[in-house]
Amino acid sequence: MLHGSEKSDPAIVAMKPANKAAQAAAESVERRAGSEGNADQQSTLRAQNRAGVDGLTWGAYATALEPRLEDLHARVHRGAYRPQPSRRTYIPKADGRSFFDTVSQQWLIRFVEHRIGDPRITRLIWRWLKAGILDAGTVTVTVSERGTGQSSVISPLLANIYLHYVFDLWAERWRRREATGDMIIVRYADDLVAGFEHEADAHRFLDAMRGRFEAFALSLHPDKTGLLGIGRFAPAGREKRGQGKPETFDFLGFTFICGNSRRGKFQLLRRSRRDCMRAKLREIKTGLRARMHQPLPEQGIWLRQIVTGWFNYHAVPTNTRALATFRFLAIDLWRHTQRRRSQKDLTNWERITRLTGD
Repeated sequence: MLHGSEKSDPAIVAMKPANKAAQAAAESVERRAGSEGNADQQSTLRAQNRAGVDGLTWGAYATALEPRLEDLHARVHRGAYRPQPSRRTYIPKADGRSFFDTVSQQWLIRFVEHRIGDPRITRLIWRWLKAGILDAGTVTVTVSERGTGQSSVISPLLANIYLHYVFDLWAERWRRREATGDMIIVRYADDLVAGFEHEADAHRFLDAMRGRFEAFALSLHPDKTGLLGIGRFAPAGREKRGQGKPETFDFLGFTFICGNSRRGKFQLLRRSRRDCMRAKLREIKTGLRARMHQPLPEQGIWLRQIVTGWFNYHAVPTNTRALATFRFLAIDLWRHTQRRRSQKDLTNWERITRLTGD
């Protein structure tokens, strides 16, 4: 959470208008620019070759797509569809809390019923919530009244419905009724940043949000929630207090830093998060070693897709140096992989540069 007098670039983040702007509906939010393009295509290709809990891949399912969809549609309408358990996937995280495991299922169903009157939909959602988890070949039946099943394909949608009512509509009402200055909110899934013109608003909003979340069985992570001074006056203010440079914060794969443009004016700088870059480079290293003995053109095509996907998301103003570093390190990993193929391999920078330019 941050406070300052600056506005976020609407081409970079989704933005709710400031207090002075008119708003027709609480749900109207701009799309975040800069999706991952080819990276989404790579994920789709990987998913097509990955079997689900029923043993079917996308490719196999598509061989008789129309009859399968007609059968699925009929089973949903007559109430005969039974969701499969979701396969548990372990994702390392820095914290031990999970928003997806704490959502109140009772409140979730009430939110769905607020907009949808078809009982078949709510009955289907209940079945998704109780479908269970497949872990190491064993299905665990879900008996808890909380959680959406983080590995379930429906989980992100249900989580966003939950936060739409718990946070989005409430925050918009708070902005119109309580805020004394400009205010901006950016939320993606369970991560959010709120910016305020006045520091007092930031403190009041944080206290109110903590109470709002507790009322709906949610909580704020103590180590990841706080107030930061961000803006063109923040560096001078911290210098007067002897606190050094302004703090930074991470959001959606970027580190945000108070800085200056080439003309000396304040600019919020964005850098690719170092831990995200290291994780992606480790993934590239593993992928290259698995493809070590494939023809070089095939390796190059795969590596180009990975790098292009990274660039499509991270190619934003003020991040040029990080992009160049990532490309250099990815190419260097490829060079080292080629040298491991044989002790007589003569792959050098001249050759690898020529290959990456093809």
